[in-house]
Amino acid sequence: MQNTQSTHKKPLTDRNTMAGPNEKESQPLPPLIVASSDEPPSNRGSSTPSQQLDGIPVEMQFRILSYLPAKQIQLFRRVSRHFRDTIDTKDHHSMLLSRGIKESLGKFTGFIKRYCDFPMESEDGGPDALLDAAFDFISVRKLDRMTWDCSQFDMFSDFWIERQARLYGTPSFGHGPLEFTNELSNLWARNLFPHHVNIVPPKTSFEVIYEGQIDAMTARLEAFVYGGDGRSRQSAAIADAGVLTQKTNFSRVVTGLRDHEMTLLHRALKVPLLLGISPYSYYSASGWVTERLKMAMSSGEEISGVERAALMEDMYIA
Repeated sequence: MQNTQSTHKKPLTDRNTMAGPNEKESQPLPPLIVASSDEPPSNRGSSTPSQQLDGIPVEMQFRILSYLPAKQIQLFRRVSRHFRDTIDTKDHHSMLLSRGIKESLGKFTGFIKRYCDFPMESEDGGPDALLDAAFDFISVRKLDRMTWDCSQFDMFSDFWIERQARLYGTPSFGHGPLEFTNELSNLWARNLFPHHVNIVPPKTSFEVIYEGQIDAMTARLEAFVYGGDGRSRQSAAIADAGVLTQKTNFSRVVTGLRDHEMTLLHRALKVPLLLGISPYSYYSASGWVTERLKMAMSSGEEISGVERAALMEDMYIA
């Protein structure tokens, strides 16, 4: 994916469920599938790779095409009617597209498993499950001491509390996300920067829940803040999920609306379903993906074939 330096996203919907990098209004969006023609473009030489491919057995053509990204497979559609008919035939989709679709789905499900379906309790009843999930969120958002934003962490706090409520009926933490964020931040400050705290605040809920294990919790907090926790640095949390590591601006939305939008996106593209309570969203690095999915979601269209594969190639979760 491109434009990894962009920090401004183009929303898929008005509620910013999905976004792509900023683009100039005067620049037209490229079509997803270019119209085919019977003859190769006139500016191509007589020995282009596509013409060379056209001259080998069909079985070898399938094998070579199956290793190409879906967006490149789309380009072959305009080389000749032969390639257009070959690529568009449904019976050929399994051979041509299954590899790329499997990789895209694996990227999405891998992210969701780690960052959305994380364990809510540690085996010893301690704070490790909470800290693992919190450190991963901070790492994906690329927050640090210089760029710390409590409103960003509020989204994780809300997610943790809502997941506890759905799994266990009531969360063990009895306050809302703002209090959750503030108490955790205060716990960090009291233990890591005690000389800056003049008034000792009341005992936090974490000290009540994890009584007897606060020292271990503080040690992990300190290691994370100062870089001693190897698994929790920014690159460690992001690399294994295949996430595009670019900083983004996120806006909170009503859970019910996000649930509806995520359902529409799932129906249009058959991507794994993200819950509305999740602080993460599907994003695209290209404006044409955003526009195409907006159309499909509003009309109820189910995208398939090489178009589906190409769209998923250009998407990620963050």
